[in-house]
Amino acid sequence: MIALPNDITFLKAKIQILWEENEQLKAENSELRCRLGLNSTNSSKPPSSDGLKKKPITPAIPREKHKKGGQKGHKGNTLKRVANPDKIIKHLPTKCQCCWREFTDADKHEVIQNRQVFYLPQPKLEVTEHQLCEIYCCGVKHRGEYQQASRLIQEEPQSPDKVEGKKWRPKKSPGRNLLD
Repeated sequence: MIALPNDITFLKAKIQILWEENEQLKAENSELRCRLGLNSTNSSKPPSSDGLKKKPITPAIPREKHKKGGQKGHKGNTLKRVANPDKIIKHLPTKCQCCWREFTDADKHEVIQNRQVFYLPQPKLEVTEHQLCEIYCCGVKHRGEYQQASRLIQEEPQSPDKVEGKKWRPKKSPGRNLLD
């Protein structure tokens, strides 16, 4: 072991020199640690300098606590059928396929199927019920047809002159064609 001098001023000077050297080494150490963590994503280094190590895959959007969609215990709501719709449109067959007689609303008919379309005009919800009807003529059942424009949900009701000649389809309605 080295013999230490008894002079306090000499020891204080030596401590000061060692202290400065220690601070210099700490700064150099932190700089080297920073350089060690550099790669092509956090510096101007090219990707080829990263080596063959595979990068970890991280999702672009962090995961949320809850999954998408309805959560457990959520009751959920859907559009329910209405007892008294605002409008009822009957879809009668146009004519008898045997004798070619034209049918009218006055002919005796039976409702065999119905569906309700919910229009969402401002500010009142208007519900139209479409009823598919059958008429007996010449011993044969003749069934009406739903129009192409009758969908489950539409943004606004179409007048017959706007629907004629055009195939109308809602933009993106998840319940579209459910009953077709």
